[in-house]
Amino acid sequence: MNPDQPPPAPSSPTPPAPAPTPAQRTQVATVCAAGLALCFFLPWLQLFGAKVSGWELQRYGDTAKFFWLSPILGGLTLFAGITGRSQQIAGQLAGASPFAILAYGLSQMGRELFDVLAPGAWLGLILGVILFLAARR
Repeated sequence: MNPDQPPPAPSSPTPPAPAPTPAQRTQVATVCAAGLALCFFLPWLQLFGAKVSGWELQRYGDTAKFFWLSPILGGLTLFAGITGRSQQIAGQLAGASPFAILAYGLSQMGRELFDVLAPGAWLGLILGVILFLAARR
């Protein structure tokens, strides 16, 4: 290095990634809402070797009709996204619905519920978090 030359300038830091646009958030919320509605038909529980979906669980009494919240709110959020309407309220309610169902399940079965949750339930919870966050404005 030549002592007459100034030291090289430090490289500038990488600029932060831009925040998602409203259109991108709408797309994410729409896809998550569709996935959440479909999770209703995937296995939620694995009991005695049999896999039980939300569709099958909702047939076990009037209280189990509560499980319909997830696909109905997911469908409303999906409809809002397709028609260009706001997804904020429906999306946040749909995103919270898997956790409300989980809370209900925990009140009925206790911590043992976590031992029997099937992939459909875990996917619904993950999609619920993403949907809840994507629907916020």
